Amino acid sequence: SEFKEFIYSDDKYLDVYNTALKIEDLPRQTSMHAAGIVLSSVDLDTIAPTFSNNGKDLVIQYDMNHVESLGLLKMDLLGIRNLTIIDTCLKEIKRLYNVNIDLNKIDLNDKKLYHLLTNAKTSGIFQFESEGMRKTLKTVKPETFIDVCNVLALYRPGPRDFIEEFTKRKHHLSKIDYIDENLKDILYSTYGIIVYQEQILQVAQRFAGFSLSKADILRRAMSKKDKEKMIQLEEEFIKGSIDNGHTLEKAKEVYELILKFASYGFNKAHSVSYAMISMYMTYLKFYYPSVFFASTMELFTFSEKFNEYLKESKETGIKVLLPSVNHSELIFTSISDKEILYGLAHIKGLTTLSSKQIVEESKKEQFKDYSDFIFRMSKYKLTNNQYIALIDAGALDEFGFNRATCKHNLEKLLKYADMFGYLKDGQMNFDFDVMEKPEIEIIEEDVNKLELEKEVLGYYISEFPLEKYRKELANKGVISSINNDHLDNKYVTFVGLLKSNKIIQTKKGELMNIATFVDEYGSLSCILFPKIYSENSKILSIGKYYQIRGRLEIKETKSIILDSIKEYLIKE
Repeated sequence: SEFKEFIYSDDKYLDVYNTALKIEDLPRQTSMHAAGIVLSSVDLDTIAPTFSNNGKDLVIQYDMNHVESLGLLKMDLLGIRNLTIIDTCLKEIKRLYNVNIDLNKIDLNDKKLYHLLTNAKTSGIFQFESEGMRKTLKTVKPETFIDVCNVLALYRPGPRDFIEEFTKRKHHLSKIDYIDENLKDILYSTYGIIVYQEQILQVAQRFAGFSLSKADILRRAMSKKDKEKMIQLEEEFIKGSIDNGHTLEKAKEVYELILKFASYGFNKAHSVSYAMISMYMTYLKFYYPSVFFASTMELFTFSEKFNEYLKESKETGIKVLLPSVNHSELIFTSISDKEILYGLAHIKGLTTLSSKQIVEESKKEQFKDYSDFIFRMSKYKLTNNQYIALIDAGALDEFGFNRATCKHNLEKLLKYADMFGYLKDGQMNFDFDVMEKPEIEIIEEDVNKLELEKEVLGYYISEFPLEKYRKELANKGVISSINNDHLDNKYVTFVGLLKSNKIIQTKKGELMNIATFVDEYGSLSCILFPKIYSENSKILSIGKYYQIRGRLEIKETKSIILDSIKEYLIKE
Protein backbone atom coordinates (compact mmCIF):
# COMPACT_ATOMS: atom_id res chain seq x y z
CA SER A 1 0.00 0.00 0.00
CA GLU A 2 2.88 2.39 0.77
CA PHE A 3 4.44 1.66 -2.61
CA LYS A 4 1.12 2.13 -4.42
CA GLU A 5 0.53 5.44 -2.66
CA PHE A 6 4.03 6.62 -3.62
CA ILE A 7 3.59 5.66 -7.32
CA TYR A 8 0.29 7.52 -7.62
CA SER A 9 1.60 10.60 -5.83
CA ASP A 10 3.24 11.93 -9.02
CA ASP A 11 2.61 11.35 -12.75
CA LYS A 12 6.36 11.07 -13.26
CA TYR A 13 6.59 8.09 -10.89
CA LEU A 14 3.58 6.44 -12.55
CA ASP A 15 5.19 6.91 -15.98
CA VAL A 16 8.44 5.26 -14.76
CA TYR A 17 6.44 2.41 -13.21
CA ASN A 18 4.42 1.72 -16.38
CA THR A 19 7.56 1.81 -18.53
CA ALA A 20 9.30 -0.63 -16.18
CA LEU A 21 6.35 -3.03 -16.50
CA LYS A 22 6.80 -3.13 -20.28
CA ILE A 23 10.49 -4.11 -20.16
CA GLU A 24 10.27 -6.42 -17.13
CA ASP A 25 11.27 -10.04 -17.94
CA LEU A 26 12.66 -9.13 -21.36
CA PRO A 27 16.24 -10.27 -22.07
CA ARG A 28 18.58 -7.58 -20.84
CA GLN A 29 21.37 -8.54 -23.25
CA THR A 30 22.52 -11.25 -25.62
CA SER A 31 25.07 -13.74 -24.37
CA MET A 32 26.71 -16.83 -25.74
CA HIS A 33 27.47 -20.08 -23.92
CA ALA A 34 31.24 -20.25 -23.63
CA ALA A 35 31.52 -23.90 -24.70
CA GLY A 36 28.13 -24.93 -26.12
CA ILE A 37 28.11 -26.43 -29.61
CA VAL A 38 24.78 -27.27 -31.29
CA LEU A 39 24.86 -30.06 -33.91
CA SER A 40 22.25 -30.32 -36.67
CA SER A 41 21.78 -32.33 -39.87
CA VAL A 42 20.21 -29.28 -41.56
CA ASP A 43 20.99 -25.56 -41.64
CA LEU A 44 20.15 -24.19 -38.18
CA ASP A 45 18.48 -21.04 -39.49
CA THR A 46 15.82 -23.15 -41.20
CA ILE A 47 14.54 -24.50 -37.87
CA ALA A 48 15.46 -21.93 -35.23
CA PRO A 49 16.15 -18.20 -34.86
CA THR A 50 19.86 -17.37 -35.02
CA PHE A 51 22.03 -14.28 -34.87
CA SER A 52 25.61 -13.50 -35.78
CA ASN A 53 27.95 -12.79 -32.90
CA ASN A 54 30.28 -9.99 -34.07
CA GLY A 55 30.00 -11.39 -37.57
CA LYS A 56 32.03 -14.44 -36.55
CA ASP A 57 29.88 -17.10 -34.94
CA LEU A 58 26.37 -18.25 -35.76
CA VAL A 59 24.51 -18.42 -32.44
CA ILE A 60 21.15 -20.13 -31.90
CA GLN A 61 18.72 -17.95 -29.94
CA TYR A 62 17.06 -20.77 -28.00
CA ASP A 63 18.33 -21.89 -24.60
CA MET A 64 19.49 -25.44 -23.95
CA ASN A 65 16.02 -26.76 -23.08
CA HIS A 66 14.35 -25.41 -26.23
CA VAL A 67 17.27 -26.65 -28.34
CA GLU A 68 16.74 -30.12 -26.89
CA SER A 69 12.99 -30.05 -27.53
CA LEU A 70 13.74 -29.44 -31.22
CA GLY A 71 15.68 -32.70 -31.27
CA LEU A 72 19.05 -30.99 -31.68
CA LEU A 73 22.20 -32.21 -29.96
CA LYS A 74 24.03 -29.75 -27.68
CA MET A 75 27.52 -30.54 -26.46
CA ASP A 76 29.80 -28.59 -24.13
CA LEU A 77 33.39 -28.73 -25.36
CA LEU A 78 35.63 -27.62 -22.49
CA GLY A 79 39.22 -26.51 -22.79
CA ILE A 80 41.27 -27.70 -19.80
CA ARG A 81 44.58 -25.92 -19.29
CA ASN A 82 45.85 -28.93 -17.33
CA LEU A 83 46.11 -30.76 -20.66
CA THR A 84 48.67 -28.13 -21.68
CA ILE A 85 50.66 -28.87 -18.50
CA ILE A 86 50.57 -32.62 -19.25
CA ASP A 87 51.68 -32.05 -22.86
CA THR A 88 54.54 -29.76 -21.75
CA CYS A 89 55.67 -32.30 -19.13
CA LEU A 90 55.81 -35.14 -21.65
CA LYS A 91 57.90 -33.05 -24.06
CA GLU A 92 60.27 -31.91 -21.29
CA ILE A 93 60.70 -35.47 -19.95
CA LYS A 94 61.65 -36.56 -23.47
CA ARG A 95 64.13 -33.66 -23.73
CA LEU A 96 65.72 -34.16 -20.31
CA TYR A 97 65.63 -37.92 -19.82
CA ASN A 98 65.00 -39.22 -23.35
CA VAL A 99 61.97 -41.12 -22.02
CA ASN A 100 58.74 -41.52 -23.99
CA ILE A 101 55.82 -41.89 -21.57
CA ASP A 102 52.52 -43.43 -22.65
CA LEU A 103 50.11 -42.19 -19.97
CA ASN A 104 47.54 -44.78 -21.04
CA LYS A 105 49.92 -47.44 -19.73
CA ILE A 106 50.70 -46.05 -16.28
CA ASP A 107 49.93 -48.34 -13.34
CA LEU A 108 46.69 -47.14 -11.76
CA ASN A 109 47.34 -49.51 -8.83
CA ASP A 110 50.60 -47.75 -7.92
CA LYS A 111 50.31 -47.21 -4.14
CA LYS A 112 52.82 -44.34 -4.25
CA LEU A 113 50.37 -42.24 -6.27
CA TYR A 114 47.57 -42.76 -3.74
CA HIS A 115 49.98 -42.00 -0.89
CA LEU A 116 50.62 -38.59 -2.49
CA LEU A 117 46.85 -37.99 -2.79
CA THR A 118 45.98 -39.09 0.76
CA ASN A 119 48.67 -36.72 2.08
CA ALA A 120 47.01 -33.96 0.03
CA LYS A 121 50.25 -32.94 -1.68
CA THR A 122 48.06 -31.90 -4.58
CA SER A 123 49.18 -28.41 -5.63
CA GLY A 124 48.87 -28.26 -9.40
CA ILE A 125 46.84 -31.47 -9.71
CA PHE A 126 43.57 -31.15 -11.62
CA GLN A 127 40.45 -30.97 -9.37
CA PHE A 128 42.44 -31.54 -6.15
CA GLU A 129 43.87 -28.11 -5.29
CA SER A 130 41.20 -26.53 -3.07
CA GLU A 131 41.49 -26.71 0.72
CA GLY A 132 38.11 -28.45 0.96
CA MET A 133 39.14 -31.13 -1.52
CA ARG A 134 42.44 -31.68 0.31
CA LYS A 135 40.54 -32.24 3.55
CA THR A 136 38.27 -34.70 1.73
CA LEU A 137 41.28 -36.61 0.38
CA LYS A 138 42.77 -36.86 3.87
CA THR A 139 39.42 -38.08 5.22
CA VAL A 140 38.40 -40.52 2.49
CA LYS A 141 41.96 -41.79 1.82
CA PRO A 142 41.55 -43.04 -1.77
CA GLU A 143 43.33 -46.35 -2.41
CA THR A 144 42.08 -47.22 -5.89
CA PHE A 145 41.20 -45.47 -9.12
CA ILE A 146 37.46 -45.91 -8.47
CA ASP A 147 38.00 -44.21 -5.07
CA VAL A 148 39.38 -41.19 -6.93
CA CYS A 149 36.34 -41.20 -9.24
CA ASN A 150 34.05 -41.38 -6.20
CA VAL A 151 35.77 -38.44 -4.47
CA LEU A 152 35.42 -36.29 -7.59
CA ALA A 153 31.72 -37.16 -7.87
CA LEU A 154 31.01 -36.58 -4.17
CA TYR A 155 32.87 -33.30 -3.75
CA ARG A 156 30.10 -31.07 -5.10
CA PRO A 157 27.20 -29.18 -3.51
CA GLY A 158 24.62 -31.75 -2.43
CA PRO A 159 26.64 -34.99 -2.55
CA ARG A 160 29.16 -33.36 -0.19
CA ASP A 161 26.67 -34.04 2.62
CA PHE A 162 27.26 -37.78 2.14
CA ILE A 163 31.08 -37.68 2.32
CA GLU A 164 31.10 -38.37 6.06
CA GLU A 165 28.82 -41.43 5.76
CA PHE A 166 30.69 -42.59 2.64
CA THR A 167 33.99 -42.39 4.55
CA LYS A 168 32.62 -44.31 7.55
CA ARG A 169 31.36 -47.09 5.30
CA LYS A 170 34.63 -47.22 3.36
CA HIS A 171 36.67 -47.59 6.53
CA HIS A 172 34.25 -50.11 8.12
CA LEU A 173 33.08 -47.66 10.79
CA SER A 174 29.48 -47.85 9.66
CA LYS A 175 27.31 -50.67 8.27
CA ILE A 176 26.90 -50.77 4.48
CA ASP A 177 23.21 -50.96 3.53
CA TYR A 178 22.45 -51.98 -0.07
CA ILE A 179 18.65 -51.69 0.50
CA ASP A 180 18.20 -54.93 -1.40
CA GLU A 181 20.67 -57.72 -2.22
CA ASN A 182 19.67 -57.42 -5.90
CA LEU A 183 21.34 -54.00 -5.93
CA LYS A 184 24.60 -54.99 -4.20
CA ASP A 185 26.73 -55.32 -7.34
CA ILE A 186 25.46 -51.94 -8.60
CA LEU A 187 26.17 -50.09 -5.33
CA TYR A 188 29.18 -52.12 -4.12
CA SER A 189 31.91 -49.71 -5.32
CA THR A 190 30.17 -46.75 -3.63
CA TYR A 191 29.36 -48.56 -0.36
CA GLY A 192 25.58 -48.57 -0.85
CA ILE A 193 25.35 -44.84 -1.61
CA ILE A 194 24.09 -43.77 -5.04
CA VAL A 195 26.80 -41.51 -6.41
CA TYR A 196 26.39 -41.77 -10.18
CA GLN A 197 23.58 -41.21 -12.66
CA GLU A 198 24.45 -44.55 -14.24
CA GLN A 199 23.62 -46.28 -10.94
CA ILE A 200 20.15 -44.72 -10.99
CA LEU A 201 19.60 -46.14 -14.48
CA GLN A 202 20.88 -49.57 -13.43
CA VAL A 203 18.70 -49.67 -10.28
CA ALA A 204 15.55 -48.74 -12.24
CA GLN A 205 16.40 -51.31 -14.91
CA ARG A 206 17.22 -54.09 -12.42
CA PHE A 207 14.49 -53.44 -9.87
CA ALA A 208 11.52 -52.27 -11.95
CA GLY A 209 12.36 -53.71 -15.36
CA PHE A 210 12.68 -50.27 -16.95
CA SER A 211 14.50 -49.94 -20.24
CA LEU A 212 17.60 -47.75 -19.97
CA SER A 213 15.89 -45.02 -22.02
CA LYS A 214 12.88 -45.00 -19.66
CA ALA A 215 15.20 -45.08 -16.65
CA ASP A 216 16.94 -41.98 -18.03
CA ILE A 217 13.57 -40.23 -18.44
CA LEU A 218 12.93 -41.03 -14.75
CA ARG A 219 16.33 -39.62 -13.73
CA ARG A 220 15.77 -36.43 -15.69
CA ALA A 221 12.23 -35.96 -14.40
CA MET A 222 13.56 -36.25 -10.84
CA SER A 223 16.53 -33.93 -11.36
CA LYS A 224 14.27 -31.31 -12.99
CA LYS A 225 11.54 -31.89 -10.36
CA ASP A 226 8.92 -32.50 -13.06
CA LYS A 227 6.11 -33.50 -10.64
CA GLU A 228 3.61 -34.63 -13.27
CA LYS A 229 6.16 -36.90 -14.92
CA MET A 230 7.41 -38.19 -11.56
CA ILE A 231 3.91 -39.23 -10.44
CA GLN A 232 3.37 -41.12 -13.70
CA LEU A 233 6.78 -42.82 -13.52
CA GLU A 234 6.44 -43.66 -9.82
CA GLU A 235 3.30 -45.66 -10.62
CA GLU A 236 5.14 -47.44 -13.45
CA PHE A 237 8.17 -48.06 -11.21
CA ILE A 238 6.09 -49.61 -8.40
CA LYS A 239 4.10 -51.74 -10.84
CA GLY A 240 7.29 -52.93 -12.55
CA SER A 241 8.94 -53.70 -9.20
CA ILE A 242 5.94 -55.77 -8.03
CA ASP A 243 5.90 -57.59 -11.39
CA ASN A 244 9.59 -58.39 -10.73
CA GLY A 245 8.63 -60.07 -7.44
CA HIS A 246 9.32 -57.23 -4.96
CA THR A 247 6.96 -56.05 -2.25
CA LEU A 248 5.08 -52.76 -2.41
CA GLU A 249 7.00 -51.50 0.65
CA LYS A 250 10.40 -52.34 -0.85
CA ALA A 251 9.40 -50.79 -4.21
CA LYS A 252 8.48 -47.51 -2.47
CA GLU A 253 11.70 -47.61 -0.41
CA VAL A 254 13.89 -48.01 -3.50
CA TYR A 255 11.95 -45.31 -5.37
CA GLU A 256 12.50 -42.91 -2.46
CA LEU A 257 16.21 -43.79 -2.50
CA ILE A 258 16.44 -42.92 -6.21
CA LEU A 259 14.45 -39.72 -5.60
CA LYS A 260 16.87 -38.74 -2.82
CA PHE A 261 19.97 -39.02 -5.01
CA ALA A 262 18.63 -38.22 -8.50
CA SER A 263 19.35 -34.50 -8.30
CA TYR A 264 22.84 -35.21 -6.93
CA GLY A 265 23.88 -38.05 -9.20
CA PHE A 266 27.00 -37.29 -11.21
CA ASN A 267 27.76 -38.70 -14.65
CA LYS A 268 30.27 -41.51 -14.06
CA ALA A 269 31.84 -41.21 -17.51
CA HIS A 270 32.53 -37.57 -16.67
CA SER A 271 34.02 -38.46 -13.29
CA VAL A 272 36.23 -41.18 -14.80
CA SER A 273 37.52 -38.78 -17.49
CA TYR A 274 38.38 -36.19 -14.84
CA ALA A 275 39.97 -38.86 -12.63
CA MET A 276 42.20 -39.98 -15.51
CA ILE A 277 43.54 -36.44 -15.95
CA SER A 278 44.07 -36.20 -12.17
CA MET A 279 45.97 -39.49 -12.12
CA TYR A 280 48.11 -38.52 -15.13
CA MET A 281 49.15 -35.38 -13.26
CA THR A 282 49.71 -37.28 -10.00
CA TYR A 283 52.02 -39.67 -11.85
CA LEU A 284 54.00 -36.85 -13.47
CA LYS A 285 54.25 -34.95 -10.20
CA PHE A 286 55.45 -37.98 -8.22
CA TYR A 287 58.02 -39.31 -10.69
CA TYR A 288 59.15 -36.06 -12.39
CA PRO A 289 58.49 -33.29 -9.83
CA SER A 290 60.90 -30.66 -11.21
CA VAL A 291 59.41 -31.01 -14.70
CA PHE A 292 55.90 -30.91 -13.26
CA PHE A 293 56.49 -27.77 -11.19
CA ALA A 294 58.28 -25.99 -14.07
CA SER A 295 55.26 -26.65 -16.31
CA THR A 296 52.71 -25.46 -13.72
CA MET A 297 54.75 -22.37 -12.86
CA GLU A 298 54.98 -21.49 -16.55
CA LEU A 299 51.21 -21.58 -16.92
CA PHE A 300 50.44 -19.74 -13.65
CA THR A 301 53.35 -17.29 -13.45
CA PHE A 302 51.29 -14.27 -12.46
CA SER A 303 48.60 -16.15 -10.53
CA GLU A 304 47.98 -16.51 -6.80
CA LYS A 305 48.79 -20.20 -7.28
CA PHE A 306 52.42 -19.50 -8.15
CA ASN A 307 53.47 -18.96 -4.52
CA GLU A 308 51.81 -22.26 -3.61
CA TYR A 309 53.82 -24.09 -6.28
CA LEU A 310 56.97 -22.28 -5.20
CA LYS A 311 56.39 -23.33 -1.60
CA GLU A 312 55.64 -26.99 -2.36
CA SER A 313 58.57 -27.28 -4.77
CA LYS A 314 60.85 -26.04 -1.97
CA GLU A 315 59.40 -28.64 0.39
CA THR A 316 60.12 -31.31 -2.23
CA GLY A 317 63.77 -30.17 -2.30
CA ILE A 318 63.47 -28.39 -5.66
CA LYS A 319 65.02 -24.94 -5.94
CA VAL A 320 63.75 -22.25 -8.30
CA LEU A 321 66.79 -20.40 -9.62
CA LEU A 322 66.82 -16.76 -10.65
CA PRO A 323 66.84 -16.10 -14.40
CA SER A 324 70.17 -16.15 -16.20
CA VAL A 325 71.10 -14.44 -19.48
CA ASN A 326 73.40 -17.36 -20.28
CA HIS A 327 71.23 -20.31 -19.27
CA SER A 328 67.54 -19.35 -19.17
CA GLU A 329 65.06 -20.11 -21.93
CA LEU A 330 61.99 -17.97 -22.49
CA ILE A 331 59.93 -20.29 -20.26
CA PHE A 332 60.46 -22.01 -16.91
CA THR A 333 62.64 -25.07 -17.49
CA SER A 334 63.72 -28.00 -15.35
CA ILE A 335 67.53 -28.23 -15.58
CA SER A 336 67.91 -31.14 -13.13
CA ASP A 337 65.87 -33.25 -10.72
CA LYS A 338 66.30 -30.53 -8.11
CA GLU A 339 66.46 -27.25 -10.07
CA ILE A 340 64.09 -25.09 -12.09
CA LEU A 341 65.32 -22.05 -14.01
CA TYR A 342 63.15 -18.93 -14.19
CA GLY A 343 62.15 -17.97 -17.76
CA LEU A 344 63.38 -14.68 -19.23
CA ALA A 345 59.99 -13.94 -20.84
CA HIS A 346 58.44 -13.60 -17.36
CA ILE A 347 60.62 -10.66 -16.30
CA LYS A 348 58.37 -7.60 -16.14
CA GLY A 349 59.52 -4.84 -18.49
CA LEU A 350 61.22 -7.23 -20.90
CA THR A 351 59.43 -7.82 -24.19
CA THR A 352 59.13 -11.25 -25.80
CA LEU A 353 61.34 -9.98 -28.63
CA SER A 354 64.13 -8.76 -26.33
CA SER A 355 63.96 -12.04 -24.35
CA LYS A 356 64.33 -14.02 -27.60
CA GLN A 357 67.27 -11.87 -28.68
CA ILE A 358 69.11 -12.59 -25.39
CA VAL A 359 68.48 -16.33 -25.69
CA GLU A 360 69.59 -16.42 -29.35
CA GLU A 361 72.72 -14.35 -28.65
CA SER A 362 73.78 -16.54 -25.71
CA LYS A 363 73.30 -19.70 -27.78
CA LYS A 364 75.78 -18.37 -30.39
CA GLU A 365 78.33 -17.96 -27.62
CA GLN A 366 77.85 -17.50 -23.91
CA PHE A 367 78.41 -14.00 -22.51
CA LYS A 368 81.87 -13.88 -20.90
CA ASP A 369 81.23 -11.10 -18.41
CA TYR A 370 79.04 -8.08 -17.71
CA SER A 371 80.82 -5.85 -20.24
CA ASP A 372 80.58 -8.54 -22.92
CA PHE A 373 76.83 -8.80 -22.32
CA ILE A 374 76.27 -5.04 -22.65
CA PHE A 375 78.53 -4.70 -25.69
CA ARG A 376 76.98 -7.63 -27.61
CA MET A 377 73.38 -6.75 -26.74
CA SER A 378 73.81 -3.06 -27.62
CA LYS A 379 73.01 -3.79 -31.30
CA TYR A 380 69.48 -4.84 -30.24
CA LYS A 381 68.78 -1.39 -28.78
CA LEU A 382 67.38 -2.57 -25.44
CA THR A 383 66.17 0.34 -23.32
CA ASN A 384 67.86 1.35 -20.05
CA ASN A 385 64.76 0.13 -18.18
CA GLN A 386 65.06 -3.30 -19.80
CA TYR A 387 68.69 -3.63 -18.72
CA ILE A 388 67.71 -2.54 -15.21
CA ALA A 389 64.86 -5.10 -15.15
CA LEU A 390 67.39 -7.84 -16.01
CA ILE A 391 69.71 -6.60 -13.27
CA ASP A 392 66.94 -6.43 -10.63
CA ALA A 393 65.76 -9.93 -11.64
CA GLY A 394 69.22 -11.33 -10.87
CA ALA A 395 69.73 -12.36 -14.50
CA LEU A 396 73.25 -10.86 -14.46
CA ASP A 397 74.30 -12.07 -10.99
CA GLU A 398 76.49 -14.78 -12.55
CA PHE A 399 79.00 -12.13 -13.68
CA GLY A 400 80.10 -11.57 -10.07
CA PHE A 401 79.03 -7.96 -9.50
CA ASN A 402 76.28 -6.91 -7.12
CA ARG A 403 73.17 -5.40 -8.69
CA ALA A 404 73.81 -1.84 -7.56
CA THR A 405 77.26 -1.99 -9.20
CA CYS A 406 75.76 -3.23 -12.47
CA LYS A 407 73.30 -0.33 -12.52
CA HIS A 408 75.97 2.21 -11.59
CA ASN A 409 78.18 1.17 -14.55
CA LEU A 410 75.41 0.59 -17.09
CA GLU A 411 75.40 4.03 -18.75
CA LYS A 412 79.21 4.07 -19.06
CA LEU A 413 79.26 0.65 -20.75
CA LEU A 414 76.47 1.59 -23.16
CA LYS A 415 78.38 4.76 -24.15
CA TYR A 416 81.52 2.72 -24.84
CA ALA A 417 79.51 0.27 -26.93
CA ASP A 418 78.03 3.16 -28.90
CA MET A 419 81.44 4.80 -29.46
CA PHE A 420 83.57 1.78 -30.40
CA GLY A 421 81.15 -0.91 -31.58
CA TYR A 422 80.41 -1.71 -35.21
CA LEU A 423 78.27 -4.32 -36.92
CA LYS A 424 79.89 -6.83 -39.25
CA ASP A 425 78.00 -9.81 -40.70
CA GLY A 426 75.27 -9.20 -38.14
CA GLN A 427 77.74 -9.42 -35.21
CA MET A 428 78.74 -6.64 -32.85
CA ASN A 429 82.52 -6.08 -33.00
CA PHE A 430 84.80 -3.66 -31.18
CA ASP A 431 88.01 -1.96 -32.23
CA PHE A 432 90.15 -2.92 -29.23
CA ASP A 433 93.19 -1.16 -30.72
CA VAL A 434 91.39 2.10 -30.12
CA MET A 435 89.14 1.08 -27.22
CA GLU A 436 90.34 0.58 -23.71
CA LYS A 437 87.86 -1.68 -21.88
CA PRO A 438 86.22 0.42 -19.15
CA GLU A 439 86.91 -0.41 -15.54
CA ILE A 440 83.91 -1.43 -13.41
CA GLU A 441 83.47 0.82 -10.37
CA ILE A 442 82.26 -1.20 -7.36
CA ILE A 443 79.63 0.26 -5.01
CA GLU A 444 77.59 -1.11 -2.09
CA GLU A 445 74.50 -3.22 -2.72
CA ASP A 446 71.06 -1.58 -2.60
CA VAL A 447 69.24 -2.35 0.66
CA ASN A 448 66.00 -2.69 -1.33
CA LYS A 449 67.44 -5.48 -3.48
CA LEU A 450 64.74 -8.03 -2.57
CA GLU A 451 61.89 -5.58 -3.10
CA LEU A 452 63.22 -4.64 -6.53
CA GLU A 453 63.59 -8.33 -7.41
CA LYS A 454 59.98 -8.94 -6.42
CA GLU A 455 58.87 -5.96 -8.52
CA VAL A 456 60.22 -7.44 -11.77
CA LEU A 457 59.64 -11.14 -11.04
CA GLY A 458 56.36 -10.78 -9.18
CA TYR A 459 57.66 -12.89 -6.26
CA TYR A 460 60.52 -13.14 -3.80
CA ILE A 461 62.51 -15.89 -5.55
CA SER A 462 65.97 -15.72 -3.98
CA GLU A 463 64.72 -14.99 -0.47
CA PHE A 464 61.59 -13.69 1.30
CA PRO A 465 62.39 -10.96 3.86
CA LEU A 466 60.78 -13.04 6.62
CA GLU A 467 62.80 -16.21 5.95
CA LYS A 468 65.80 -15.14 8.02
CA TYR A 469 63.44 -14.67 11.00
CA ARG A 470 61.48 -17.90 10.52
CA LYS A 471 63.36 -19.85 13.25
CA GLU A 472 63.01 -16.97 15.69
CA LEU A 473 59.30 -16.66 14.86
CA ALA A 474 58.71 -20.41 15.23
CA ASN A 475 60.20 -20.28 18.72
CA LYS A 476 57.54 -17.67 19.54
CA GLY A 477 54.76 -19.93 18.24
CA VAL A 478 54.28 -18.08 14.95
CA ILE A 479 53.01 -20.34 12.14
CA SER A 480 53.36 -20.07 8.37
CA SER A 481 50.22 -19.61 6.27
CA ILE A 482 50.26 -23.07 4.72
CA ASN A 483 51.58 -25.74 7.06
CA ASN A 484 48.67 -25.65 9.46
CA ASP A 485 45.92 -28.10 8.42
CA HIS A 486 45.83 -29.57 11.94
CA LEU A 487 45.12 -26.11 13.40
CA ASP A 488 41.60 -25.78 11.98
CA ASN A 489 39.36 -23.84 14.40
CA LYS A 490 42.30 -23.18 16.75
CA TYR A 491 43.93 -19.89 17.72
CA VAL A 492 47.16 -19.11 15.89
CA THR A 493 49.72 -16.34 15.52
CA PHE A 494 50.96 -15.39 12.07
CA VAL A 495 53.33 -12.77 10.62
CA GLY A 496 52.91 -11.50 7.08
CA LEU A 497 53.09 -8.61 4.66
CA LEU A 498 49.80 -6.74 4.14
CA LYS A 499 49.03 -7.11 0.43
CA SER A 500 45.43 -5.85 0.15
CA ASN A 501 42.85 -4.25 2.35
CA LYS A 502 39.13 -4.47 1.47
CA ILE A 503 36.67 -2.43 3.56
CA ILE A 504 33.08 -3.71 3.71
CA GLN A 505 29.98 -2.12 5.21
CA THR A 506 27.76 -4.47 7.25
CA LYS A 507 23.95 -4.43 7.21
CA LYS A 508 24.10 -2.38 10.39
CA GLY A 509 26.21 0.23 8.61
CA GLU A 510 29.42 -0.68 10.49
CA LEU A 511 32.77 -1.03 8.73
CA MET A 512 34.72 -4.28 8.71
CA ASN A 513 37.79 -5.38 6.78
CA ILE A 514 39.04 -8.38 4.81
CA ALA A 515 42.83 -8.13 4.62
CA THR A 516 45.21 -10.38 2.68
CA PHE A 517 48.63 -11.10 4.14
CA VAL A 518 51.47 -12.91 2.38
CA ASP A 519 54.62 -14.70 3.46
CA GLU A 520 57.10 -16.94 1.63
CA TYR A 521 54.53 -19.75 1.55
CA GLY A 522 51.53 -17.98 0.09
CA SER A 523 48.65 -15.72 1.08
CA LEU A 524 46.20 -15.78 3.96
CA SER A 525 42.89 -13.93 4.26
CA CYS A 526 42.11 -12.26 7.60
CA ILE A 527 38.70 -11.02 8.70
CA LEU A 528 38.55 -7.98 10.97
CA PHE A 529 35.03 -7.64 12.34
CA PRO A 530 33.78 -4.09 13.12
CA LYS A 531 35.07 -3.85 16.71
CA ILE A 532 38.58 -5.12 15.89
CA TYR A 533 38.71 -3.04 12.69
CA SER A 534 37.68 0.20 14.40
CA GLU A 535 40.42 -0.34 17.01
CA ASN A 536 43.15 -1.01 14.43
CA SER A 537 42.17 0.77 11.18
CA LYS A 538 44.74 3.54 11.65
CA ILE A 539 47.74 1.19 11.83
CA LEU A 540 46.91 -0.79 8.65
CA SER A 541 49.14 0.12 5.72
CA ILE A 542 49.74 -1.95 2.57
CA GLY A 543 53.39 -3.06 2.24
CA LYS A 544 54.05 -3.28 5.99
CA TYR A 545 54.50 -6.42 8.09
CA TYR A 546 52.10 -7.34 10.89
CA GLN A 547 51.85 -9.93 13.61
CA ILE A 548 48.27 -11.11 13.88
CA ARG A 549 46.42 -13.51 16.15
CA GLY A 550 43.07 -15.17 15.64
CA ARG A 551 41.07 -18.34 15.01
CA LEU A 552 42.05 -20.23 11.88
CA GLU A 553 39.26 -21.54 9.63
CA ILE A 554 39.94 -23.98 6.79
CA LYS A 555 37.12 -24.30 4.27
CA GLU A 556 37.61 -23.78 0.55
CA THR A 557 40.44 -21.45 1.54
CA LYS A 558 42.24 -20.64 4.79
CA SER A 559 41.34 -17.54 6.76
CA ILE A 560 41.87 -16.09 10.25
CA ILE A 561 39.09 -14.47 12.29
CA LEU A 562 41.28 -11.77 13.80
CA ASP A 563 41.61 -11.05 17.53
CA SER A 564 44.63 -8.77 17.63
CA ILE A 565 47.12 -7.12 15.26
CA LYS A 566 50.36 -5.16 15.66
CA GLU A 567 53.07 -3.97 13.30
CA TYR A 568 56.11 -6.26 12.99
CA LEU A 569 59.34 -4.42 12.21
CA ILE A 570 61.74 -6.08 9.76
CA LYS A 571 65.31 -5.23 10.72
CA GLU A 572 67.65 -4.78 7.75
